[in-house]
Amino acid sequence: MSSAEELRLALDELGISDLRANDEGLFSAGQVFKEYRRSKGTGKKDGVLPDFMIGAVAKAKGVALITLNDRDFVNKFSGLAVINPVKT
Repeated sequence: MSSAEELRLALDELGISDLRANDEGLFSAGQVFKEYRRSKGTGKKDGVLPDFMIGAVAKAKGVALITLNDRDFVNKFSGLAVINPVKT
């Protein structure tokens, strides 16, 4: 897109709206992060990763997630509809 206005028009045409986090989504993000820490050790990550919040909120809202990083979301959020535009 060449401008924010062009992006908004395309999103509106596709029926894509902004999502706000809800308690269920935020709790789920924390749970996924806890499992991530358990399986990977302490590492350098100290807070809930943005991807976890995005995936958890999308799943809690029951909407599909469009991403190029589909593998991580499918593996961490079972039942989340994930669309990779390159693979479709």
